Amino acid sequence: LGELKVSSEKVNFSTKLPHITKMFNEDFNFLAQKKESFMKEFPMLLAYYYFFYITQMTLKLNQGFKADYEENTPLYWFLDFETSSKSRKGYKEGYSVINQEKASLLSHMNTLAHLNVLVGSHKSLTYTEIETYIEESGQEDLLNEMLVTWIGRYRRETSQVGIEEYPEDYLSLVKLLRDSIRTGLTQATIARYPKSIENIGKKFFLKRRSSLGYALNATHEFILLMTSFAIKEDRMPLNEVFEFLESRGLYFDRYSKEEIVILFDKLNLMDKKSDSGDAQYVKSIL
Repeated sequence: LGELKVSSEKVNFSTKLPHITKMFNEDFNFLAQKKESFMKEFPMLLAYYYFFYITQMTLKLNQGFKADYEENTPLYWFLDFETSSKSRKGYKEGYSVINQEKASLLSHMNTLAHLNVLVGSHKSLTYTEIETYIEESGQEDLLNEMLVTWIGRYRRETSQVGIEEYPEDYLSLVKLLRDSIRTGLTQATIARYPKSIENIGKKFFLKRRSSLGYALNATHEFILLMTSFAIKEDRMPLNEVFEFLESRGLYFDRYSKEEIVILFDKLNLMDKKSDSGDAQYVKSIL
């Protein structure tokens, strides 16, 4: 390594989910102040935010031009220490959603790569950013012509049936491009691309639940770690703790929330001022 030259070139990284990047920085800075906890908890913090980011990006890409990159798309979790069923949100609105949509991830990424080249962008724009870019440039008709030419060429190069009549609107042309790209991919390639989601998920955040298959799984240690980022040095109302966890991508149905309260109570973390839920506080952890 001593022979390698030091590069003076500045590398710029952009985030498509700035709210997640901001939250990671906040939680990292808090944990960095806790020297005794940092070495133990940092790997989990890093693993979670990586998993959080790539699962949210998978959802956003599948939402196409309707995606909101400033807000989370809810995914519901089960607790490691509770029972589960198909009627629970953790099954219907949890990892099963990712499991369905991850198959489209590669075709979306390739479609965006093609579109970025066609519009002359070097910034890896998303669907919504490309749409804004086109509207501001006033060159939608030109791009549509380029798309028609490009789709025709791509289908010929991949031995697909030609299109006799192309749609005239941009959104339909983008869908046709993505369908053409997806047709040209092998099932093995499609299955291999989202393996990073499965690999880190199975190591930290997924649990096989018999007939339900894999589900998002939060251990009590993980719940306590994420709760500590919410409360920091003070105490916090219970309802605000759950709001904070949701901001970090951790959504729980009412049954799971009841189990979390029981966990807090067993660990003497609850500070109950009355029977009202809003008057219950959770104490500092780290």
